[in-house]
Order: sequence, then structure tokens, then C-alpha cells
Amino acid sequence: MIKYFIYFFIIIFFSFCEKFPKLTLGTGDELGNYHRGGLILREFASKSGLEIDVINTDGSYENVMSVGHGKLNLGLSQKDVLVYFNYLSEDHKKASQNSLVIAPIELEYLHIIVNNNSKIKSMDDLQKKKIATGSVKSGTSFTFGFLNYYLYKTGIDKPNFLVMDEKEAINKVAKGELDAAFLVSTLGTKLLTDLPEDSNIRLLSYSKGEIPERIKEVYLLGTIPAKTYSWQKEEITVPVVHSFLIASPFAPEKSIRKLVKIIYENEDKLDANSEIWSENATEVYYQLRDSGIPYHPIVQEYFRKKK
Repeated sequence: MIKYFIYFFIIIFFSFCEKFPKLTLGTGDELGNYHRGGLILREFASKSGLEIDVINTDGSYENVMSVGHGKLNLGLSQKDVLVYFNYLSEDHKKASQNSLVIAPIELEYLHIIVNNNSKIKSMDDLQKKKIATGSVKSGTSFTFGFLNYYLYKTGIDKPNFLVMDEKEAINKVAKGELDAAFLVSTLGTKLLTDLPEDSNIRLLSYSKGEIPERIKEVYLLGTIPAKTYSWQKEEITVPVVHSFLIASPFAPEKSIRKLVKIIYENEDKLDANSEIWSENATEVYYQLRDSGIPYHPIVQEYFRKKK
């Protein structure tokens, strides 16, 4: 009888001590929502015995390239980057096709921060103003490039379009050193909530009120409510984009299976502790699963079994 108790406790002990290969996660700037969300996920995963190394990157562009080529196990990316990589080089296309969706995160909104003295009243006015388009190879820069091309048929190499770190750019707009700055982020980003209420800035509304037909598969129209940021007085309409946690097909299967369970069984807790994780991840999965989004086979298996 004693030996059976011993066997029982050995089994219990090893079940709690199950080892999972460590995962690497590419996020973004250390002050951004992606990085803080990555730290929250790392904390939740650690409680379940799964280690995640959170790595700062330039954002979506770098994350897709790194995940798609197996340099990182996980990354965070906007949908537009994943979609339009297929129309660039074969190297970009390969990276996109090797980036498998683990879970949707919160929608990301196009924030166009303008100085109140800049005389910018519409998107058209930006073409002749001194504006920051995002950091090198960031999701923000990528979104700016595609929207600018489809709206105005121009490239991003105009001398008044400046590639710049988002925090630096926003501070320059607040000081009047730049007319405007682009930022693609979930609502409530610290980069904007940290600015004082009397900042001489506002958000520009997407005044045309429509998304070009060719890119409706990627961008939606959304609302940023008034006072989302202390200095923002009015409700505005802007393009929004779905974003995702993606994984490399070369990432350790055992760890990915554990991660999927952690995310979908802790949606509300992850949402309550960060700006990027969504309490509606399961709902969005069902909404998007037939739309061509390349969900990881382990995610599809998880929901099949859940039925």
C-alpha cells in the first residue's frame, strides 16, 4: 500500500514540474504597449511553468521578419504588415506565410497627433507639413506608407516625411518642432496618456470618412472617444487594424500548446492587466477563422476539442 502512495506522489510531483522549452517573444519599444503586454504575458506564463524571454524590437515589421524566418518564436504584429508582406519580395512573402496566428489582440488605432498651431485641418494638409512617420521598419511607418500610397499615390521619401522614434516625435509635436506625428497603437497608450492635459496638441480625424476599396480587407473605421487622453477634446474617426500574437512554425510545439491554453483560459485577466490583450479573443477567433487569417494548427485543434 505504501508503495502505491509513493508512486502517486511521484506522479503528482512530476506533473507540477513538467518542463516546457523556453519561448522568445519580440515586442516593440520598451515604453510601448507591445512591450508592456509582453511582460504581462510572461508573468502569466511563468505561473504555469512556461518561460518567455521578452525582447525589444522596432515593432511589427521586425517581428514578422524575425518570426517568419525562425529567429524568434513569437512576435506581435498588425494585420496590414502580414497582408502586404505578400506583395513585397519573396523573402517578405515567406516571412508572412511562416507567421501563424496564436491569438488576436486589441484593435490598433491610427493616432495622428498634430500641433494646434500647425494649421492642419485634414489628411490632405499633411502632404506639405513636417511630419514623423514612425521609427524605422515599425508597424506605424508601414501603415503610414500604405495609406499614403493608396490615398495620394506618393511614396514616403518626401523630405518633409521624417522617420523617427515615436516618443521623440510626439514630444517634438508637443513642443511645436514638428507639425504632426503618426502612431499606430491600441487605445490608452502610455506614450499619449503621459502627456499633460494642457499639451498644445490634438488628434486628427480621418476626414474623408472612407477606406480605399483595395484595402478594406485590412483597415476598418473606428472611433476614439473624447477624453481618451486628457488633452483630447473631441471624438474622432480613424482607420483601425486588427493585430495578432504570431508564432513561427518552428517554435516548440509543446510550449505553443501550453501558451494557447494560457491565453484563451485567462482572457479577462490578461485584458485587465494590459492594453493589448483582449477579453474577446475567443469571440474574435470565431469571427476571423474563415477570413483567411492563418491561425496556428494548435489553435484550431484547441477550439475543436473545446466543442
